Amino acid sequence: MFGLPFNGLHLNVGANATMQIKVANLFQVADAKGTKMNRGETVTMFNDMCIMAPAALIDKNILWEEIDSLSVKARFTNQNETISAVLYFNYTGELIDFSSEDRYELADGIEYNNYPWFYSFKKL
Repeated sequence: MFGLPFNGLHLNVGANATMQIKVANLFQVADAKGTKMNRGETVTMFNDMCIMAPAALIDKNILWEEIDSLSVKARFTNQNETISAVLYFNYTGELIDFSSEDRYELADGIEYNNYPWFYSFKKL
């Protein structure tokens, strides 16, 4: 960014998630961790499972609830963190959207706001 190198380390180990960002590997500009980071990363993990590892969705830590013929609500538990998301499908059974209110917006590089960030993707 602006000709300066940025280094980032993003870890999710067990129930703990962290994200550290440094400019030129010298000045730390972000050090996010804590309960809201852990919750947000559980959403990311579940979203990644849905997109990249759908065979993992038969896990006992996922509870499914049918909303209608094209959408389901899932509750996913990782360690002590439980999140929920709604998955939307098209008529051929392809996942076309994922929405969760259990993710937070990074406000100042250290703390998270209490406002949900709708983690969503749409197939183009």
